[in-house]
Amino acid sequence: NYSLNGNGHQANSVQNAINLYHKYSVNFDPSLFEMTLESLENALRSEPDNSEINAMLSEMSMDIYLYKHQKDPEILNKALRLARVAVRNDEYSQHAHKTLGWALLLSGRRENCIEVMQHCIHLNPKSANFLSVIGLGYICLGEYEKGFTCLNQSMHLNSNPSVNTKLGFALYHFHQKNYKESLKWLERTGLVEFPFI
Repeated sequence: NYSLNGNGHQANSVQNAINLYHKYSVNFDPSLFEMTLESLENALRSEPDNSEINAMLSEMSMDIYLYKHQKDPEILNKALRLARVAVRNDEYSQHAHKTLGWALLLSGRRENCIEVMQHCIHLNPKSANFLSVIGLGYICLGEYEKGFTCLNQSMHLNSNPSVNTKLGFALYHFHQKNYKESLKWLERTGLVEFPFI
C-alpha cells in the first residue's frame, strides 16, 4: 500500500478516463456513455493539453451530435475545436488526426477531410483500427473504392473486424446494390438495436 499525492491521483483519474473511453468505444455501449463523458471532462480539467483526452472528447461530442434528431451546430463546433487542439498538441498522433478528419467530414469540409484522412493513414499504414475508421470515412464521403480498399487492408491486418469495418462493408455493399451482403454486415455490427445510420 502507498498513498498517492495530488499528481498521482490526477494521473490515475486521467488513465481511468482513457481506459473507460476504450471500453465504451469498442462497441459504442450506450450504458457507458454518460460515465465516460463525465470522466473525460474531469480529465480534461486536470490535463487541458492532453491530446488523447481532447481527441476522445471530440469523438464523444460527435457521438452526441449524431445521436440527436435536431442537429446542434455548437456541438459539432466543440468537436472540431477539441480535435484541432488534439492535433496541435501532438502532431504525430494518429488518433488526433483521425478525429479531426471525422470532425471535418461532419462539418462538410470534404477537401480538408480527405487531406487529413490521408495524413492519418500515412502516420501508420499498418494500423487495422485506423484503416477501418478511415475506410468508413471515405465511404461516407462517397469515395467507395478508396474506402473499400482501406477496409480490406484492415481485414488483412486483423481478421476480427471492428464495428467500423462491419459498418463500412454494410454501406459499401448497399451502395453496390448487394443488399443481402449489406444486411449480413449490418447484422454483424450488433448495432441494429442502437442504430445511428
